[in-house]
Amino acid sequence: MSPKTKLTDVAPKARANKDSRVPDVMTDARRTSLAGLLSALELSPNDAVWPRVNRALMHRSFRTECGTQEDNERLEFLGDSVIGLACTEFLLKRNPDVDEGLLSKLRAAAVSRTVLGEIAVGLGIGPLLLLGTGEERSGGRERVSILGSALEAVCGAIYLSYPWEQIRPPICKFIVEPALGLISQHHVVDYKSRLQEWTQRYRQVVPAYRVTKEGGPDHSKVFEIEVVLDGQRLASGTGRRKKDAENDAARHALEVLEQHSTKD
Repeated sequence: MSPKTKLTDVAPKARANKDSRVPDVMTDARRTSLAGLLSALELSPNDAVWPRVNRALMHRSFRTECGTQEDNERLEFLGDSVIGLACTEFLLKRNPDVDEGLLSKLRAAAVSRTVLGEIAVGLGIGPLLLLGTGEERSGGRERVSILGSALEAVCGAIYLSYPWEQIRPPICKFIVEPALGLISQHHVVDYKSRLQEWTQRYRQVVPAYRVTKEGGPDHSKVFEIEVVLDGQRLASGTGRRKKDAENDAARHALEVLEQHSTKD
């Protein structure tokens, strides 16, 4: 290539040699699949969103193997901030009296790749991914880091395609709220310790936990546990393990105590 030759002069030839799997033209089948994802987020498709959401599902292994010029990483970068903003607004609204430190930990846990990867599985993102052959064979379609990144990229795509007031509710409903539920179950936030710190500081007592209900087969039990303070029931929680149920009960108890503090 001579010094005066422009990249645009050779682009048509490069495009002609690209892998036949590159979805330059949206097929009806692909459009139907992407429409299903948008429908799961309660969004109606528009002309702007098709190429963006398609790009959001294109892993870098596909770009490298097939010769496309972009992958989903820039949309992922944007989507990380989009989910973070939605999560911040949600937490501030739901927890007016919680200190900034706990809110930061909640947000960080909720927007982690592992948690977002689990949410992506529920939204059916795995089968929609465009992966290189090697990544496909190594199980990339089920890898939570890839799925979480793709979900971030999808949020970046819809942010560019719809008004913020239109996408904030579904992001909160289908991503933020489920993510906060997951981190409670997985003990990303230790509500039991936080409840004990609160009660020792303000009541000089330690909460007690007791099982109120236990059901289900041995391989899939569900426990209901209540937390008691000074002989008074504060709240209850459920979980597939006693530890999960206690943590869930402590989370609800903190909400009750914070509500009472606000009224006082």
